[in-house]
Amino acid sequence: MIRKPLDDDQAPASKLPIAGWPLAVDAAGAAGLFHLSTRAWWRAHSAGKVPLPLRIGRACRWEMAELRRWAEAGCPPRETWQRIRERDGESGATTAPLRAP
Repeated sequence: MIRKPLDDDQAPASKLPIAGWPLAVDAAGAAGLFHLSTRAWWRAHSAGKVPLPLRIGRACRWEMAELRRWAEAGCPPRETWQRIRERDGESGATTAPLRAP
């Protein structure tokens, strides 16, 4: 089960998606936001439970803004999240599911 991120006043400063933070994070950064291990994040990704990442070359990155909106929506499965994004007029990531490294 994926947990919602800590409230801003509870989270360690290194975990907050606030001004001055990166626009996107790798699997370890995304996992940390949701109190998961990197391996658990990749398993959730493989199972279609988290949003698709952006591909930058061979690197996978998750947008902080999308992760925040996804958490606010209750962390729905990827297919549900894609439908929500389409309904709201947002374009979604178009990468194919990846296997954990």
